[in-house]
Amino acid sequence: MKLNGSRQTLHEQRGFNLIEVMIAMAVMGSVMMSILTLFFLSQRNVYSGKQMTQAVAVGTRVLEDLSTMTTDVVYANLNITNATPRLASPPAIGGEVYANSAIITVDTTTAYTTTNDPGGYFARWQALLNSNRFTDGRLFLVLTPTDPVTSATPFSSAQFLRIKGIVEWNEATRRRRAIFDTAKSKRP
Repeated sequence: MKLNGSRQTLHEQRGFNLIEVMIAMAVMGSVMMSILTLFFLSQRNVYSGKQMTQAVAVGTRVLEDLSTMTTDVVYANLNITNATPRLASPPAIGGEVYANSAIITVDTTTAYTTTNDPGGYFARWQALLNSNRFTDGRLFLVLTPTDPVTSATPFSSAQFLRIKGIVEWNEATRRRRAIFDTAKSKRP
């Protein structure tokens, strides 16, 4: 048999043997598995990034709400008084213990009323957690009254109020969080 003026032998016409086909399929299979794994990992990362972006939006909204308030208005809207309990060693949030602080928890299941939410902010922040569909989403507000002179300062006489907002949620097998800080000074 002639092809383009040259003579082809019988050996050149046989094609691939079984070993060559098996090796090609194994290489193709490992490449496809790698691509499939990358696809699922990227999908998980996109979801994780979306959740973090939503947590940042919730935290930013909380800080924006608090930024327009004076310390006395913060105390009134969040129902904080000198009698508000501040434990010497409260439970850790995200591995950190906040001593001499009042901790307020806003979750997706608590019913907020004018008694426990006089300013209506907890219900508003709860709606943000619910609308972003966080799994077991929570917002922690850690309020720490500070004074340059004494450490155990009552809320009413503290010169500064440190506020830390922590948005937490479950994502797959781990607990994720976004942390925001602000401070307020008592103006005479």
